[in-house]
Amino acid sequence: MRRSSQLILLLIFIVPLGMGCFMGHMTTARTVGDGNVGLTAAASYIPGNTLVDTINGVDLDDGEDAFGALQLQGRLDIGLTDSLDLGLTTGAGIFVIPYWTGAEVELKYAFLQNPDSISLAAGFDAGLSMPGLTVGGALYLDSNAPYFPLHVSARPMVVFGDSGSDDEDGDGETDDEESDGAPFFAINLAAGFHFDLSETTRLIIEATTYNPTGGDVDMFSLWNIGAGVQFVF
Repeated sequence: MRRSSQLILLLIFIVPLGMGCFMGHMTTARTVGDGNVGLTAAASYIPGNTLVDTINGVDLDDGEDAFGALQLQGRLDIGLTDSLDLGLTTGAGIFVIPYWTGAEVELKYAFLQNPDSISLAAGFDAGLSMPGLTVGGALYLDSNAPYFPLHVSARPMVVFGDSGSDDEDGDGETDDEESDGAPFFAINLAAGFHFDLSETTRLIIEATTYNPTGGDVDMFSLWNIGAGVQFVF
């Protein structure tokens, strides 16, 4: 019965799959445990001076970048074993107009979970985002020391879509061969802190950067900061 309820929750989250690029990781190396479900609700802010025309296809001219984007994000984790989670993330944002931030399915396996020292996990994920289809992996490292609960993560990916540049040679004209949707490499990097509010509730605070290769988006130029709360039951 419990497994059936978990599958129903997964179907509810799958409905928005493929509707749009979320940025925050809002997960760490810790898994939720065999038979458990984790629900994470998060919000993040992208400062206006980091936004580029890859967001909703809107160009920001000088003087138009005083505002930013607010993104709301949800994540569902189902514990298949004590060390293996099936997760799904999706969300929406507001920048000029509302938009879907994307959706992604991830399998995350924890190689090490020591509540007194560190946790280490790796993942494989696939999804759809505003640039296109993404396939990649993830590496998560947590410090579980109560005085320094730091976590870092890296998510390299191949994106089958638009890198955000139609004029890479700087001639002011759109180059068809430069915007043909050829695959490109990107990496999301995140770092933050996690705090156990209770045995079943956790606060996650982190900053994330989205770093595609090529195009008009410079490394570390597009970033956000956010916070989320995870409930495990």
